[in-house]
Amino acid sequence: MLGIMRKPNGMLTVVDAGSGSGAIAAFGLRCMEVGTMVMVGAACISLFALHVGLAIATIGALLARAPLQRLPGFWIAFAFAAWQVLSVAVAAAHGGQPFLRTGMGSTFTWFALYIAAFTLRDPSVRRRSATVLAIALLASVALATIQFFVGFGGSRPFRVSLTGRRFAECSGFMPLHLTQGFILTEILLIFMLDGAATGVSRCLTWSVRIAAPIGILLAFARSSFLGAAAALGAFAACSMRKIVYGIGLAALLLGISFTLALLRDPDQLENLARLDDGRVTIWEVSLRMIGQHPWFGVGGADNFKRENDRLIAELYPDHTRDRWLQAPHAHNSFLGLAAEHGLPSTLLYVALIAAVLVHLHRLRTEAPNGWRLGCSVATCAVVSGQFEHLAGHSGPSFVLFLTLGFALAITSISRQPALGAPA
Repeated sequence: MLGIMRKPNGMLTVVDAGSGSGAIAAFGLRCMEVGTMVMVGAACISLFALHVGLAIATIGALLARAPLQRLPGFWIAFAFAAWQVLSVAVAAAHGGQPFLRTGMGSTFTWFALYIAAFTLRDPSVRRRSATVLAIALLASVALATIQFFVGFGGSRPFRVSLTGRRFAECSGFMPLHLTQGFILTEILLIFMLDGAATGVSRCLTWSVRIAAPIGILLAFARSSFLGAAAALGAFAACSMRKIVYGIGLAALLLGISFTLALLRDPDQLENLARLDDGRVTIWEVSLRMIGQHPWFGVGGADNFKRENDRLIAELYPDHTRDRWLQAPHAHNSFLGLAAEHGLPSTLLYVALIAAVLVHLHRLRTEAPNGWRLGCSVATCAVVSGQFEHLAGHSGPSFVLFLTLGFALAITSISRQPALGAPA
């Protein structure tokens, strides 16, 4: 078994884990592997398990002294997290908001990117993780199908009830159908790669390719429809071998989703065409918040709701927009980060994703699968994030960073010196 230790000259090197620090490093590596597999398996099953997996993997990284800081964008991510913590501290000091609160998922979920990028370099770990991920997705879609036909309601984790809503949006194990659609799209993109990249069988790969679009449709989230179509189009543009399948599936998803939306709620599409959708009002209010609090934002949760109500009353004294009072967030990832934590938070978030994409693009000739996955994953996050504050939810943030970590794992490590080796 291999471990990681530090040489006297300060460089990290891989050594035999026979004794001493080598044994500790080996144990740390095993913790990283276990934590990664827990996170991957829980991606569309359990938010609690996602956090547990990250905790296990983080402890392992500390024990192994894994040089994660040498991966692309690490210090940008660290600065992003630090700024979010600072903005929350400012909100606690001046806005009466508790320092510890919910809605801060992206403050720590970014670490999953580097855990996955480091751990999934091992083909055997990658194969086992991808197998667990595929099984979890199939279970989630199977549950969503049962919820759709039998009834969606009741208590978690299954929320199947004969008295629940039938033939309506379903979210499987996830708390929200909005996040379910995004998460299934991100997972689908991994299995759009050739089986050699994931290590799973052709049968399991195609099972995911068939089941995931069904789950996305059952989630019935417009943001997910658009994000999935854009992501599949981006994947097709990066892969001539998959261009017909990618564009065809994107067009099919758009066509079915538009038809379902038209049949289910034609007034909603009409309101959207007239810019009378609630998101437009919330975006306007969020921009006003950013203008008034550009550095540290207003804070999340109750602070955002309070500012939202104040600004709606100020902008629309005729009460025509009162139905959008108590909005919990900006319904946009980039506006949401800026409104809650300040413009620097949004800029650092974009810079983090850009740093990973630049690295993947630079190596696209030697490792095309990494670029295809990274580009399509980021496209999905950007497009879906225009309509939902996905960066503020732990589940979508975890899955976004895990898939970007998967892209890094299959891209750059193999062609460069081992992490920690002298340049």
